[in-house]
Amino acid sequence: MSGNFRKRNDFFKRGRLAFEAGQFEKAIHAFNKVIEWDPHDANAHTFRGLSHREIKNFDAALKDLHEVVRIDPNHRVGFLNLGCVQRDAGQVDQALESFNTAEEGDSENPLVYQNRATAHILKENWKAAQSDCETALAIAPEGAAAYAVLANVYLGTKEQDLAEQTIARSLELDPEEGEAYRVRGIIRCANDDLENGIADFIHAKELNPSVQLDYLDNPEVLLDKLLEKLSALIGLDTVKDEVRSLINLVKVRQLRKTAKLPAVPMSLHLVFTGNPGTGKTTIARLISLIYHVLGVLSKGHLVEVDRAGLVAGYVGQTALKVHEVLNKSMGGVLFIDEAYSLTSRGDEKDFGLEAIDTLIKGMEDKRSDLVLIVAGYPEKMRQFLKANPGIKSRFSKVIRFDDYSAAELMAIFEKMCREHAYELADETKEIAHKAFEVLKPEEVGLYGNGRGVRNYFELTITRQANRLGELSDIDNSQLIEIMPEDLPKDDFWVHD
Repeated sequence: MSGNFRKRNDFFKRGRLAFEAGQFEKAIHAFNKVIEWDPHDANAHTFRGLSHREIKNFDAALKDLHEVVRIDPNHRVGFLNLGCVQRDAGQVDQALESFNTAEEGDSENPLVYQNRATAHILKENWKAAQSDCETALAIAPEGAAAYAVLANVYLGTKEQDLAEQTIARSLELDPEEGEAYRVRGIIRCANDDLENGIADFIHAKELNPSVQLDYLDNPEVLLDKLLEKLSALIGLDTVKDEVRSLINLVKVRQLRKTAKLPAVPMSLHLVFTGNPGTGKTTIARLISLIYHVLGVLSKGHLVEVDRAGLVAGYVGQTALKVHEVLNKSMGGVLFIDEAYSLTSRGDEKDFGLEAIDTLIKGMEDKRSDLVLIVAGYPEKMRQFLKANPGIKSRFSKVIRFDDYSAAELMAIFEKMCREHAYELADETKEIAHKAFEVLKPEEVGLYGNGRGVRNYFELTITRQANRLGELSDIDNSQLIEIMPEDLPKDDFWVHD
C-alpha cells in the first residue's frame, strides 16, 4: 500500500507541475493515474477537470467537477469551479445555481462574486452583475480582475467613460490583467481605433489563452470595419482596388485549403512606389490588420524602419540589427520606407547589401508569419529590385501610389479641419482650393502630397491663433472659424 501511495503522490505532483506549466494533456494523463488508485480523490478530479476546461473539453470537465461536489459537497471551491465550467460551456442558469451554492459555503471568497458577475453579464442582468462586482471589491479592494469585469458591466450599460476609468484602475493594479485588455479592445474597435483595439485583443490572448474573443469567431465584422476605413481614404482608387484584389486572393486561397484543394504558392510581400505623403504607411498599416483578421498573420502589427534601423557601421553588426527587426516584426508587417537607400551608396564600408541579403533569407525563413513591404520613389525602387537576384522574385506585386489631385488635396485639408473642430467659411474654401490648384503636377510630389497639406493646415491654425491672440474677448464660434486671412500667403508654395 505504501508503494502505491508514493506512486499516487508522485503522479499527483507531476500533474500539478504539468498543469501549472500549461501542459494540460500531460496533466490529464498524470491525474488519470491518481484516480485509478483513488477514484474518490476530489483534488485529482478538480485538477483533471480544470485541465479539460483549458483544452475546451467541457463534457469531460463537467463530469469531473460534478464528481468533486458529489464526493465532497463541502469542497471549498468545488461549486465555484463547477460554475465556471458551466458558464464556459453555455450552461449559464446552471452556473448561477452553482455560484449561489458556492456563496453559501464560502461567502467571503471574492472569486465567487466576480465569476457570478460574468454569468449575469451573459444574461445581460447588469444590475446583479454590478452588485456582485462591488461585493467582490468590498472583500478584496485590490482585485484587478473584478475591476475588469465591472468595466465589462459598464460597457453593457453604455457607460463608456466609467468603463474606461475602471479598465485603467484594473491595469494600474495588474498590468497583465487579460480581461481588461479584452474590454478595452472592444471599446477601441467600437470607436474605430482598430489598430490599438486589435493589439489589445492579441495581448489579452497572450495573457490568457482561454479568453473569448468574439472577432476570432466572426472576423467579417472587423474586416468590414477595416474595408470601410480603406474606402473612406481620400483618393487612392487604384491602390484600393489592388488591396481588395489581395483580400479576395487570400480568401479564395483559404477556401481551397478548407476544401483540401491544392494551394498555389503565393508571396504576400509587396512593393509600394510613389512620392512621399501619398498614404503608403497608412495602407501598409491597414494591410497588416486585414491580414491578421483574415488569419494570415498572428498579430497584425506594423513595424516601420528605414536604412538607419537596419544598417550598422561595423562588420557583423548589420545582420544582428536586421535579425532583431525581423524578430520584432514576426506576426505582422515589416515596412521599410526608402528601401532603395540600402543599395544607393555602394562603397566598401557600406553594409546595405548585407542588410538586403539578410532580409531575403529572413523573408524565406519566416514566410509563414511575416509580410515585408518595401517603399520608395518609383525609379529608385526599380533599381532596388535589381540589386540582388533574389529580391524581385520574392515580391508578388508592385502597387503604385499616384500624387493627389488639387481636389483631393483640398478634401484632405477639409478633413483635417473637421477632425480638429475647425470650420471653413465659404470664401475661405474658395481661396484654399485655388491655392492647391496653382500647384503644377510635378510640384505636388515635391511638397509631399498629404504632408504638404498638413504643413498648410498647421500654418493656417498658427495664423488663426495669432489673429485671435490680439482680441480681448473670444467666443467659441471664433475659435472654430477659419477666415480667409488665416490661410497661408500666396507664396507658401515656392514655384520655379
